[in-house]
Amino acid sequence: MKICMVDLAQSHNLVGSALGRLVGMKIRELCNAPAVALSFERATRVDATFMREAVVRTVMVFSPSTAVVVTGIDNPDHRDNLLYPCLQLERPITVMKGRSFECLGPALSPPLAKAVELVLARKSLTSVELANALQCSVQSASTNLKNLHNKGYINRVRRGAASGGDEYVYEPFGANLKFESHHQAVDLAL
Repeated sequence: MKICMVDLAQSHNLVGSALGRLVGMKIRELCNAPAVALSFERATRVDATFMREAVVRTVMVFSPSTAVVVTGIDNPDHRDNLLYPCLQLERPITVMKGRSFECLGPALSPPLAKAVELVLARKSLTSVELANALQCSVQSASTNLKNLHNKGYINRVRRGAASGGDEYVYEPFGANLKFESHHQAVDLAL
């Protein structure tokens, strides 16, 4: 499901914690999908308090049952205004631009940062693939990927392995998912 924040807020100016809380409530009411894209296309102003209430707190409520990705963040100021609450609340958010991904959030140790970088670049990664890329043990790679998933940096999907069993594949939030648009205006009046 793709939710256009401008349409949901009925404004191109997405500012303030009060509007952010109202929009966040409406997102939680609307979303019943395993994945949601929060689109900031056409937004002219977006501040950090709106991002905190409408995006970061919503991701905290949905995680881990619903994958949330942010799209349409082309303005560097809007990106920074999303980064600040991610750091404040210690909650990473995945931003999708075209088919590339970026994680905004607290700094990671070098091995974890490299693992996230590989997952985002390759769009899909197993523990064995990470172990080969980083020249480390499969157990260490598996622990790093699980840790990143638990912290909210990457998504984990169980898939059938070539050997016949199951394996976990780690992906950026929003990877390989198609989003239906939701452009319905919603009355935010209390």
